[in-house]
Amino acid sequence: MDTVTFANGASYPCAFFATIPGKAFVALSDVTFAEAAAIFSNPEMTNEITYGNYVLHDFTTLDYLMQEPYGIKASLSGGYEERNE
Repeated sequence: MDTVTFANGASYPCAFFATIPGKAFVALSDVTFAEAAAIFSNPEMTNEITYGNYVLHDFTTLDYLMQEPYGIKASLSGGYEERNE
């Protein structure tokens, strides 16, 4: 499974990752709902998110958090993304 890395260097298994302009959708597996809430609601963690070739900047607004069969999915809004080739 791929991983997502947050601004503080913490990495978690990522079950789902998608972006549209101004929005990011990220699902973490192997974390509790409370752990995911603490991660995604902390702007110091979400001001930079790296997934493979993607680097998200300033996605610091948590829109919602929900339990999915594959993990805890967050919708974040705010910043912009870079894609490194």
